Amino acid sequence: MDRQPSFLDMGIVADDGRLLVATDPARRAGDEADRSFFQRALQTRRFAVGRYALEEGRPAVRVGHPVIDPGGAVKAVLFATVDLSSLHTVLHRIELPGSSVVLVLDEGGRVLARFPDPSHDPGMDAAGSFAPARRLAVPDAGSVSVTGPDGVARRFGFTSLRSGGDATGATVAVGIPERTATAAAEADLLHSALLVAAVAAAALLASWLFGNYFIMDRVNGLLHATRRLSTGELRARRGARRGASGELGQLEKAFDEMALSLELRTHELRRAEARYRELVEAMPAVFYVAGAGGTGGVDYVSPQVRELTGFAPEEWLSRPGLWREQVDPADLDRVAGEMGQALAAGGSFQVEYRIRARDGSVVWVRDHGTGEESPAGAGRRIRGFMVNVTDRKVLEQQFLQAQKMEALGRLSASVAHDFNNLLTVIAGYSQLLQARLSAEPPVQVQLEEIVRAADRATVLTRQLLHFSRRQGSDPVVLDLNEALGALDRMIRRLIGDRITVETGPARGLWKVRVDRGHVDQVIMNLVVNARDAMPDGGTLTLRTENAVVGGEEARRRLGAVPGEFVCLTVADTGCGMDEATRERIFEPFFTTKGEGKGTGLGLSTVYGIVRGAGGFVEVQSEPGRGTAFRIHLPRHEGVAPSSGAARESARGRAPSRREAATAEEARRAMAGDGGAFDLLLVDVSLPDGDGGKLVRELTAGARRPRAIVMSGYSPSLLHEEGKESGGFLFLQKPFRPAELREAMARVLG
Repeated sequence: MDRQPSFLDMGIVADDGRLLVATDPARRAGDEADRSFFQRALQTRRFAVGRYALEEGRPAVRVGHPVIDPGGAVKAVLFATVDLSSLHTVLHRIELPGSSVVLVLDEGGRVLARFPDPSHDPGMDAAGSFAPARRLAVPDAGSVSVTGPDGVARRFGFTSLRSGGDATGATVAVGIPERTATAAAEADLLHSALLVAAVAAAALLASWLFGNYFIMDRVNGLLHATRRLSTGELRARRGARRGASGELGQLEKAFDEMALSLELRTHELRRAEARYRELVEAMPAVFYVAGAGGTGGVDYVSPQVRELTGFAPEEWLSRPGLWREQVDPADLDRVAGEMGQALAAGGSFQVEYRIRARDGSVVWVRDHGTGEESPAGAGRRIRGFMVNVTDRKVLEQQFLQAQKMEALGRLSASVAHDFNNLLTVIAGYSQLLQARLSAEPPVQVQLEEIVRAADRATVLTRQLLHFSRRQGSDPVVLDLNEALGALDRMIRRLIGDRITVETGPARGLWKVRVDRGHVDQVIMNLVVNARDAMPDGGTLTLRTENAVVGGEEARRRLGAVPGEFVCLTVADTGCGMDEATRERIFEPFFTTKGEGKGTGLGLSTVYGIVRGAGGFVEVQSEPGRGTAFRIHLPRHEGVAPSSGAARESARGRAPSRREAATAEEARRAMAGDGGAFDLLLVDVSLPDGDGGKLVRELTAGARRPRAIVMSGYSPSLLHEEGKESGGFLFLQKPFRPAELREAMARVLG
C-alpha cells in the first residue's frame, strides 16, 4: 500500500464469497458473494471492475482478478479498492477541445470519474449527467448526441473496457461539443474518444498489472501455503522475509505465526487425544454416544465393545437397530423407558440389563448414561458407559440360591428333628413287636413292612439334610452296593420313564469308610447330570467293582495314587462332552446348562467329596457318545464293629431304668436314694434346658456315670444352634433297638 497509494485496500476472497484476508483490519471478516466485481470475475474468469462506492469517505471502486488453479477452476479472487482520484489524474492529462467531457462509468451507469471536474458527478447516475429531462440508458459502444445539464449539445462516444475480450463491467464515454466539429472532425473526435478510452483502460489495467507482478506472486504463494495447511501439512509456511514491510509482508508474517500456532495446538490436541484414547481403551468399560440428531443409532462406541458383545465398533455404528436387536426382550421396554426419559429431560440413568452377544451367550451390563444437548445444535443425545457385571450377577444368583438352601436347611433340620423322634418310636416299637410276636408269621410280614417304611423315611430325612448342607461329616464303614440299593427307588423316580436304568453290583465288593450322606450326594449329582444329558431318553448304568491301581497307572491318571479302591461307575448314553468342556467340568460355578438350570456346583462338590475321602475321579466322554464318571474310593481294611457282643452285653446286665422328662427331674433322680446310675441316656433338646450341658453337670460329680447323648439333629447343626453334644457318645435319631444296645455296650464295655 505504501508503494501504490492509489489502492485503499487489498485482499483475497474465497470462491464461496468468504473474505479470507484483507489489509484493512475493519474488513477482515465478511461476505463478498454479492459484489459485482466478484460475480463478474467468477463468470468471465478475467479482470473485473465493480461499482462505485465510498470507502473511508473517499470515492472508490473495487476491482478483482481470479486466481485459477492448474485444473482451470477459480479458487479465489484477488481484489483491490482503487481511489478514483487517481483515475481523474490520468484523464486530466489528455488534451481535448473546450467543453469536452470524459466519463468513466460502472456497470450500473454510475460515474466513477469525470473530466474536467472530478468532484462534480462521482456516484451520480450517468443518465442524469447526459439529460436531466429524460433517462437515457448508457450504451455499451457507439455514439449518441446528448444535451447536458449545461445546455451544451455534445456528441458522446462509448466503449466498454475489456480484458482478454471479456467486458470488465466499466464503460468510458467521451463527449465533444457538436458546434466545434464537422463530420470529418467528428470522426477524429471519436478516434480521440477511443484513445481516451484506451488511456482509461490502461489506467485501470495498471492496477491489475501491479497486482500481477508485485502482488499476485506473493498472494498465490499465500494461497498455496493455505491449501497445504488445509490438507493437514502443518509445517506449511509462506517464509516471510525478516523485516518485511507493507501489508503483504505483515500478512505473510501473520500467516506464518498462525501456521506455527496451529501446528503447536494440533500437536497438543493429538497428544491429549492419544492420552484420552489410552485412558478410555484401558478402562474395563464401553464408552458410547448415541441418539444424536434423533437418529436412534450409535454415533461413537469404544473398542471394548468387541470384547463385551463380539460385535465390532463399525457394526454398532452402521446398524442403528443393533442395540434393540441384542437387548433381552424381557428388559427392552424397561431400559428403553429409562433412556428415553433421560434423553427427553436431560437427566441421568443407571440400569442393568442383558445383552445377547454374537455367540449367543448372555452378558449382564450396568449402563450409566446422561441425556444432553449435542454440540452445534445437532439435537439431544445420550453419553454414557457400560460395565460387564455378568460375574457379579452370577454370584448374586448363587448367593440367593445359597440363601434359599440355607432357609430350606434350617426348616428341614427343624422338621427332621421332630420327624426323627417319631421314626425312633415307630422303628423301636416295631422291632419290639417283632420280637414278641415271632410266632405270628402274618404279623411279622406287616411289622417288617413298617420297619422298612421307617428305614426309607430315615434315608429320605438324611438325604434332605445332606442336600440342604445341614449334615456334618460322619464317616462310617459302608458297602457301596447297599448304598446304591437304598437309593434305587429315588433314582428311578428322579430320572423318569424315558431312561432305562441298568445296575451291575459286584460280588465280594470291598468296604469303604466314608460319610453315608456324602456318598448319596455324589450318586445323586451324577445321576441328575446324566438325566440332563439324555433329554430324549437313553440308558443310565450304575456299576461297582474292585480296582487295584499300580504306580505306573496312577501316574497316568490325574490325582490318582497307587492302592486298592472300590470303583463306582455312573455312565450315560447322552450328548457327551468335548475336550475343552471336560477340562473345566470340576471348576466351581462352571456349567454347560442354560441360565437358571444349574449353579455349576454339582461336579465341584463331587470332586471335593471324593478327594476329601482320599479317592479320585476319572471322566470318559466324547461328543455324541455319552459320558462315564468313575469314582474311586480307598478300600477300608478294618473290620466293621459287630453288634452281637453289644447285644449280649446289654442283655446280660439287664440294668434297672429310671425315667425323667425334664432336666430338673433328672437332677432329683441323681440326688435321690435309688442308687447310683451306670448310664445316662439324654436327649439334647429338653423342655427346660440343654441336654448336653445337663450331661456335663451330672457326670462331673462323684458318681460319674457314663453317658450317651442322642438327637434328631446332626452334631454340626447342634454346634450351629449353640447346643452341646461333644465329649460323649452321640447317637443320631432315628435308631433301632439294636443300635441302642450296641451304643450301650460300647459305653459300658
